[in-house]
Amino acid sequence: MKNILFSLLLLIAFFDVKSQSEISIGVTSAVTWNLNCPVKNSELNDFEIYSNYPDFKTGINIIYERLTTSIILELNYQWNKYGWQHTYYRALKMSSVYNLEETILSTETISINLMLSKFVTSFFRNKAQLYVDGGGGYSWINHTQLSGHSKISIHNASFTQIMTYNQADVGSVVNSPFVGFGVSVKAFIKKVGKIRYGSHYNYYLNVLPEMNVDLEINNEQFTSRFKTRHCYFELFISYYFLNFKKRNKRDLFQIINYR
Repeated sequence: MKNILFSLLLLIAFFDVKSQSEISIGVTSAVTWNLNCPVKNSELNDFEIYSNYPDFKTGINIIYERLTTSIILELNYQWNKYGWQHTYYRALKMSSVYNLEETILSTETISINLMLSKFVTSFFRNKAQLYVDGGGGYSWINHTQLSGHSKISIHNASFTQIMTYNQADVGSVVNSPFVGFGVSVKAFIKKVGKIRYGSHYNYYLNVLPEMNVDLEINNEQFTSRFKTRHCYFELFISYYFLNFKKRNKRDLFQIINYR
């Protein structure tokens, strides 16, 4: 936290404050799609990580704008799901055995991040501005719930099953730095005010806890061991309800109402 604040102050210090600058405080809402990247070692015939669950994120942010560059400091809360689906298959002469199992884990995440946003171009008759964003942050990921269901199909075979799990325990916490990049648009809407919307991709550097799944079919055991790391794509919108502008070096920041 101290390092992030120090970096923010250091970046602001590089700006020439003799001309116009602006600070805004806003709230953010986002829809995210988890794109967990699996790291696996599986003996299963067919195996797939399921991660395309729609999730949600909200938070607050402070943006400092100077000429064509902006610095954004964010504090966010995010609710995620991720899971796996595996299919077991074994040909036994004229018969075969299938098993399908899906398990879903829920997580709650608190994250803080710092983004640098660079102006690209204006459009819509200069009523909107396109930016390229990049930066990183740190997250605290808490596992909150485990749920699952199974579907079994058997064809002309005697079938015995022993299923065991070793998954991330509910209540376990994983800390991880992450990096992110994307694009955003700043615009002013009549009778609403200043907004910023866009899309970002975020990639976590640390992996989540390892998971094991064991199944016994006709006294033959199948085992999968795998890890995943959080990666997600988001569509977000920020509304800035408090805006301060400084026109030159000797001026004080004054409240600006864009409505």
